[in-house]
Amino acid sequence: MQMKNIYFIMIVFAVGYFSSCKEMDSTYEEFIVLNGINYPQRADSLKIYSGFNRVKITWQKAIDPKVVRARIYWNNYTDSINVDIPSDKNIISVDIDGLTEGTYTFYVMTFDLEDNVSVPSEITATTYGEKYALGLDNRGIINALRDESEGKINWSNATTGMVYSEIRYKTNSGNTNIVRTLADESSVVCSDIKRKEYFEYRSVFLPKGGLDSIKLDWKTFETPFLYKYPKTGWTVEAKGGNHPWPEGGGGQSYLVVDNNLSTLWHSNTSFSVPHCLVIDMLESQPIFRLDIYRHPTYRYAQTIRIYLSDTKVVPDVYQTSWGAPVVEGVFIGTNVNLPLEFPSVETTGRYLIVYFPDSFSPPYMNCAEIDAYGF
Repeated sequence: MQMKNIYFIMIVFAVGYFSSCKEMDSTYEEFIVLNGINYPQRADSLKIYSGFNRVKITWQKAIDPKVVRARIYWNNYTDSINVDIPSDKNIISVDIDGLTEGTYTFYVMTFDLEDNVSVPSEITATTYGEKYALGLDNRGIINALRDESEGKINWSNATTGMVYSEIRYKTNSGNTNIVRTLADESSVVCSDIKRKEYFEYRSVFLPKGGLDSIKLDWKTFETPFLYKYPKTGWTVEAKGGNHPWPEGGGGQSYLVVDNNLSTLWHSNTSFSVPHCLVIDMLESQPIFRLDIYRHPTYRYAQTIRIYLSDTKVVPDVYQTSWGAPVVEGVFIGTNVNLPLEFPSVETTGRYLIVYFPDSFSPPYMNCAEIDAYGF
């Protein structure tokens, strides 16, 4: 009985031994060819990442213990780099710098101590560089407005590859502050801005899957933050008054400063062009820009001429005492808003004269709103 137990134990041991040997053989059998030549394990799970005139190539460390180094070839095997395989890392990572902008195919081959070489692993990528950067542009700014304490920038749509934009501006204490806005954000607030100071902006790009971001040069915006003057208490007179609609029917001249684009002044139908509005801003204001709005359907307004005066003016046909117009412009097509920028930031006056010398539908004229901006 005892002898039978011994035979049974020996049989179990033998089965386990040969089973383990078979598993070990299967682990390495992919690296051995029938004719006896050893082929090191090829680079597995190969990945590549594009950068600015460079790439990063990674792969899984070989489980074949005989693999000790690798070599990466490109440019039809005319360029190459040696890679030592560290024993303490599971992922092999190689940076290849100094590439010109373009598409490359890389071949990774592994070697053992006897310099047996593996079958190549192939991967392709496209680098980016100066040509790509030259096609980029900073995100557009729709406007940059401020109130008494902070500024707000409204952005145009972000372009492909843009990740964020930055604003650099001066604070009231004289320090420089930088705020960042992401590509999916349409505006950004800048606190504690210093009045009348120009600010800078730039955008940062990162191609999809790219390694290196590209920061464009800082660009100075065309104006400081604009301040929209509050129109509380402003009064408006019109040449000939307004359209004689019944009370409550609208059309009065003060409606051009009521902060409501759905209301409007309409000229008195008994008076033909030229038409004129005089706005009393209560005090002399430095004006840099005006926004003139007309009715979106009845677009009578055509040419606009602007005059400023510090003495009271009666709305009338042009008077030589007004001098030359500070600025003028023409509504084009179906545009509802006509922005007029003054040639000098030092242009000041209390009385704003808005002169309409002609009309697309004489004798009629209307104006929905007038906004004035300074710094």
